Formats: sequence, structure tokens, C-alpha cells
Amino acid sequence: QDPNEFCGYYLFAVSFFAYWAVKKNHWWNFILIAVIFYCVLLTGSRGGLLANAAAMFIALAISFREVNYKMRWIVLLAVATVFLIVNLNTVLAMLPSSVAQRFLDASITGGTAEFRTHAWDDVLGSFASSDLLLQIIGHGYGATTDVTFNGLVAHNSLIEVLYTFGFLGFVCYMAIIVSGIMRAMRSRKPVCLASILAFLVLLMTLSAYSFKPFWAVLALSFMATRGKERL
Repeated sequence: QDPNEFCGYYLFAVSFFAYWAVKKNHWWNFILIAVIFYCVLLTGSRGGLLANAAAMFIALAISFREVNYKMRWIVLLAVATVFLIVNLNTVLAMLPSSVAQRFLDASITGGTAEFRTHAWDDVLGSFASSDLLLQIIGHGYGATTDVTFNGLVAHNSLIEVLYTFGFLGFVCYMAIIVSGIMRAMRSRKPVCLASILAFLVLLMTLSAYSFKPFWAVLALSFMATRGKERL
């Protein structure tokens, strides 16, 4: 599978471990999170790394609001973050050189990152110049490969849905996501909420609007009840 999609399978786990680490004072969960992040780094996926970081910080932010000893965790996490930044080169040295190169500044501002933004411009430009009917109903499945400079997909699920299914499909797609977010908030499912938001970060870097783990988390939020157990 695509390395970016592979990283998506970790999002629910990272959200789960981060939330309960603070909520139940299970500090050892951060060991599991560290292992997951190392696996994410090994894929070389910058979008996957960003999405998993979003999952962790969103879950932590939610859990901080629900505990009385939040300042202790904030100080500990701030120290850990500074320590990681200072020793970033040491962490990258633990990776294969070809993978570590993807996380360097020169690689981030160029290479596949630049290809993605180029593809976004191509698809959005083609959509803006399309007939009104095509803007409403879309160009059809796989049509983005006809307008991108490299003949690939848009590498952004939101743009992909907009071009493929038009405004009607885009509104329906976003309505499902917003409904899942609202249901997770109302039914107090913090892990589902953090996961959905993290998936949105991931989906902005690849065309995987039918990604099964994402829809599975949405399904969990739709099936949520007001029971004591929180997912």
C-alpha cells in the first residue's frame, strides 16, 4: 500500500493512547506512541507524520480539559518536545539515509511536496474553467489524471472529490464528515473526534476519499451512544 495510507492505520491508535495517557494517567502509553511514530518515520511519509502528530495533540488537548492535573502534563510534554527538537538529528540518524533525507528542509520544500501543490493547481484550475454543469455534477471517477501535469491523481481527497463529483458530491461528502464530527462531540467520543480531524489532515495530502479506516471511524461516531465507555 501507499506509505501515506499505511500511516492512516495508526491514527486511531495514537488518538486512543494519547487521550487515555492523560485521562487515566497511563504514562506508559507514550512509549507505544513513540514506537508508532518511529514506524511512521520509517515510511518517509511527511503527510502521515503530520496527521499522526495532529491526532496526538488533538487528543491531548481534549484530555487536558477533562483533568485537574493538566499543568503537570503540559510541563512534561513541553520538556519532551524541546528535547526531541534539540535531538532531531539524532532521531533522523536512526533512519535509512534515503528516508531521513525526506524530512530535511531541502526535501520538504521540493520533490514530491512541490509535485503535490503543482497537481492541486492543475486540478483546481481545470475545475474553475469547466462548464457549469461539470462543476455541479463533476467530471467522473479518475478524471483528475487527465489534467495533472504528471498524469496522477490530485493527492488531495477534498480536491479530488470536488473535481470528480462536483459541488453536489463535495457538499454530500463534507456533510457526512461534519455530521460525524458533531456526533462524536455530542456523544462524547473524544478518540473518534481526534481521529476524524487527524484523518482530514491526512486526506489533504493524498487522494483516498474511500479510505476504509477513515469511514470506519466515522461509522463509530455514527453508532455512538451516551454510554460510560468512551471511544
